[in-house]
Amino acid sequence: MDYLRMSECLQISLAVCRLGVCTCFRALCCKGPPPARPEYDLVCIGLTGSGKTSLLSRLCSESPEHVVSTTGFSIKAVPFQNAVLNVKELGGADHIRKYWSRYYQGSQGVVFVLDSASSEGDLETARNELHSALQHPQLCTLPFLILASHQDKPAARSAQEVKKYFELEPLARGQRWILQPCSLGDVAALKDSFSRLIQLLEEKDQEAARILISLPRGHPARPSTIVGMNDTYTLLRDAVLCSPLVVSAASLLPPAPRERGAGGHRPRKVPGDAEPSLRSRVGRSVL
Repeated sequence: MDYLRMSECLQISLAVCRLGVCTCFRALCCKGPPPARPEYDLVCIGLTGSGKTSLLSRLCSESPEHVVSTTGFSIKAVPFQNAVLNVKELGGADHIRKYWSRYYQGSQGVVFVLDSASSEGDLETARNELHSALQHPQLCTLPFLILASHQDKPAARSAQEVKKYFELEPLARGQRWILQPCSLGDVAALKDSFSRLIQLLEEKDQEAARILISLPRGHPARPSTIVGMNDTYTLLRDAVLCSPLVVSAASLLPPAPRERGAGGHRPRKVPGDAEPSLRSRVGRSVL
């Protein structure tokens, strides 16, 4: 009996060693491609002439010399180190703005561009459009990046003036938003503002994941993720038992911890209702 137990322990050790060697070999010699960067779908809105197309072209390292204002909509993939932003830019003409809401569906974030050096009338129009976007049912829960462009012009308003005029503090309270003054000459500040927007998008994803995981088991919206001690234990046990070297060593593994009933008490075992041993269960499943 001792000889059999020693033999089974030796087989388990050999299997674990072989698994470790294979893992090290793959890590050193079989490096695969880097993990794919997450992609986020954004909608970019603003009045005509606010600088939407020029700023996006600058982020994509394109020449802004031959930029033409967007009349309908266009999509640009803006790559960053940790994410790719698929930005859907909508034209800002008067006859197009009434159709903006048709393109909001599926968006995960909003980029609103305003001309900080525009006239009072255009600034008031931009203010109304931003308020409508902040209160729209499909956008009110999304992170906002508000870019006050044309900061290199003499008549440009500062970030504090824009925040006060647009009433961002009382209106957008409780929402995730970033106000960033920018210009075509300051690419570093522009990229930094989008990096902060990516952080807000990641935080929103993590918060949604925590909410889903907290749902009770069996809930239709709950993903099939591995949480809890019993699930992790079962996976580890099945991974070991699937090796042909250690099928006979199943008796060395203790049974999985049993669920506790109401009040934290273990369920009472009914006499005569004995479970088959782990060895017999594994033998039937393998054979």
